Amino acid sequence: MTSYSLLSTFKSSKIIALSFTLFGTALLAKNSLASQTNAALNEQVKKQLAAMQAQQNLPKLTLTKVHQAKTFTLWNTTANQSPTWGASLEQAAQLFESVVGLPQAIDIVLVDKPADVARVDTSAFNYPLVLPINAVRSKKVSEASVIDGVIRHESCHQWLISYANSKGLKSIPNADGMPSYGHPQLPDWLDETVAVMCENSELKGSRLKDSKFESIDMKNYLTMEHPVYAQIKTMLQAQKQAQEVKSENHTMVLTLEDNEQDKLNYYTQSAYFKQFLVAKFGIKSLGMIVDDFIDGKTIEQSLASRFNVASIKALEREFEKFLIESK
Repeated sequence: MTSYSLLSTFKSSKIIALSFTLFGTALLAKNSLASQTNAALNEQVKKQLAAMQAQQNLPKLTLTKVHQAKTFTLWNTTANQSPTWGASLEQAAQLFESVVGLPQAIDIVLVDKPADVARVDTSAFNYPLVLPINAVRSKKVSEASVIDGVIRHESCHQWLISYANSKGLKSIPNADGMPSYGHPQLPDWLDETVAVMCENSELKGSRLKDSKFESIDMKNYLTMEHPVYAQIKTMLQAQKQAQEVKSENHTMVLTLEDNEQDKLNYYTQSAYFKQFLVAKFGIKSLGMIVDDFIDGKTIEQSLASRFNVASIKALEREFEKFLIESK
């Protein structure tokens, strides 16, 4: 079964991270303040591949079960463990179930550092999420709070995949072998908006304090690839064509340094869009849209049938009005 190495987003510290699966393995991408060339990124890939090959020869980590619930099991390999994370995850799970529906259970494994991901045996796990918590840092939110928010966020990504699969929308790998962001049959904006919904209040609130935020054209927002994912995928395609990615059993951690506001805008817009849907159409609206996509409807069909919204342009007018009123 696929092992996922995931790190979430935290806008107010200017960190964006992205998780997805490649060749049955996991990748972690992180965005922060400075910029880096594609050549430097390619060099990172080569170094990570070599490092991960070495990690695979080390003994597997011993996992300790620290919390069991209906929709998740929390495992730990690290001393950095808060007794509140399990209870907080239960709150996130209850929120997901109340808005979207009951997902299949997932397994969440907390490790110290990204390199440890390769040492976790997830073969017996359901929708495994392996999270290197010492890679999660913020200057504006306490360490315990940001880690808690990240665990909730990434678990919600996994719950959405498991929920969609349970409803018959199977995760079909891309024909070119490239990774997908979240469930491959669901749009990126929906995946990100659902995950932001699950965060704790401190992390969620921090997203809405970006004074540089500029809204993305609604039609573009609802159809675009995740902006960090798109950048990473281009680099991975070049690596694959050069036959520098050969193994089907490795984990890579790719760190991107960037100050592009458009990537921050994507996360901030997802946070605002979730608030907008709830304020305009009710707490269940996001779950209704999820179900419509699972049933094969387009966003236009969902908006028209569920909420009597005539067009994406009409939706954008209402959203822009909401943004003005929210600031």
